Amino acid sequence: MKIKNIFHSHIFGYIGSILVLLALALISVKLISGDGFAFYLLNGFGGFIIALHCYVRGVYSSVFLNIFFVLFSLIGVLRLFYF
Repeated sequence: MKIKNIFHSHIFGYIGSILVLLALALISVKLISGDGFAFYLLNGFGGFIIALHCYVRGVYSSVFLNIFFVLFSLIGVLRLFYF
C-alpha cells in the first residue's frame, strides 16, 4: 500500500488534530509545560501528521501552516537539549 493511499484516510487528520489539541489542553490544565519536551513532541508530531494528510489531499495552505508547527517544535527540542 502506497503512503499516499494510507494518508488519504481522514483518520490521520483526526489523529494529528487530537495530538495538537491534547498538547494545548495539557498546558491549559498545567499538566505539562509549554516549554517542555512533551509539548514539543505532541505539537510537532501532530503537525507532521496533519501536514502529510493535507499534502495528500491537496490542502496546501494547511501544509504550509503545519510545517511551521513542526519547525518550531524542532527548534524547541533542539533548544532544550543543546542550548
